[in-house]
Amino acid sequence: MTDSGQRKITAAIVVSGLIGFLAACSDSSDMIYPEPDQNIFVLAGADVGGSGTEQSPYQSLAEVEANTVEGDSIVVLYSDVALDGGIELKAGQHLSGRAGLNSVKPRISNTSSDFNEASAVVAADNTVIENLHITNAYRHGIYFVNNSHITVRGNLIENINMGGSENVGGGSGIHGGAKDGDALDILIENNEVRVPSHDLSSTRGVYLVATVDGILTAVVQGNSVSDVNGKGFQLGVSGNGKAEFDFIDNSARATGPGNADSLYIVGGDSGVITVDVFGFMVDNSAIERSDQIRNMGIEVFAAPLIEGYGTAAQIDVTIDEATLYDSPGDGIFVGNALPEATVSVSIRNSVILRAAGRVGGGIGVLGAIPGYSSYEPPFPNAKVTVSVESTDVIATRVENNAAGLPNSAVGVMFSNDQDVYDFGGGATGSAGLNRFLENTSDYFIASGGVSVDAIENYYGGGAPLTSVITGTLNVEPFLEEDPRPEKSSM
Repeated sequence: MTDSGQRKITAAIVVSGLIGFLAACSDSSDMIYPEPDQNIFVLAGADVGGSGTEQSPYQSLAEVEANTVEGDSIVVLYSDVALDGGIELKAGQHLSGRAGLNSVKPRISNTSSDFNEASAVVAADNTVIENLHITNAYRHGIYFVNNSHITVRGNLIENINMGGSENVGGGSGIHGGAKDGDALDILIENNEVRVPSHDLSSTRGVYLVATVDGILTAVVQGNSVSDVNGKGFQLGVSGNGKAEFDFIDNSARATGPGNADSLYIVGGDSGVITVDVFGFMVDNSAIERSDQIRNMGIEVFAAPLIEGYGTAAQIDVTIDEATLYDSPGDGIFVGNALPEATVSVSIRNSVILRAAGRVGGGIGVLGAIPGYSSYEPPFPNAKVTVSVESTDVIATRVENNAAGLPNSAVGVMFSNDQDVYDFGGGATGSAGLNRFLENTSDYFIASGGVSVDAIENYYGGGAPLTSVITGTLNVEPFLEEDPRPEKSSM
């Protein structure tokens, strides 16, 4: 079995020690997935007075809510019109769509701002939501908070956040979190989220966050987000929140313009977040590239979010087999704006192609960010670690450079003595084997006192072009032979 196949199997259930411990300690972990007590059917446009059977279905979601109990299975039959008004599920319920001709999914909408969070579907503990077309939601498509054991699978979600600027904080295709509570064992799988181009930048595809003292664990697998003017996927913590994610084989296309990273991972305040990214695919070739400097392929950021919760966030991210095409901003950006944060990012076996970054065309790192908040660097008690191995950075350039420095395929700035930047031969044990090809400027730039190790990498057969403003940059020995010649035509 391939490593990829093994990861797909093991990720069906979150298996890390932290998640197992949290699940064992959670009251909600004692809950079970019951067999349906009864099957309830609903059909938009059905005759008045239906009894909820398949032969005589209910005609509205309000009838379903009024006549179902915990554990029921609700089947939405296909109709040419949508079931409007939204639905709030009860614990243990299974909400599914029965497709019509050509596998067209039945539609659920909520065009009103009065329903819970103005969402089309509100989940509960031990619920399943699958095979639906969720559209024209005033705010969120699917919403939950402090609920565990939820599966959201195989849905098409579009035309969300229709309330626009009236929705403070924006809207999301799938919006879930733990706020001073638990949201454990969440599975978000094989959903498609699309949003029209007129939408606001406050709209996100998939948004999952743990805040205050909340705890969130989730597998996000096989989902696609496209044409979202806000962030494609956002995974985060704030306050003292704790979260752990397996993020596997997802894709994002045409996310932006604006502050619209395809994948945004944020660790706020004193929160703790771990994210394992595997097989992420980004294609932003359709986005207008001019001045879209904050539209990254992947952004990892430690930031102040809620006052009074400290500044010691812990962020641990691994990125493996990512393919990031045409990001208007850096292909991968790592930034820290917290004076006591610990940020660790490991990048392996990935490809960054035709990015047009602000700090580094392919990979940009700001170990401390001046001017972002009241916390002004230097940050002697923070530590940022970036390790890169067997990764290709190809045909990148820098636009709207953050500090007016020379352009580079990789830019590393503003550091302290604890930070580690290992592109080969450094403290994390990276073997190098990275390829930097066809880039329009220097391959590396180091500034602000940073120390970068980058030996055993390939620059087309010769020595790399580098710029060191202040700090050290170790690039020798370099490789004279291509470590991956089978990919030379990329």
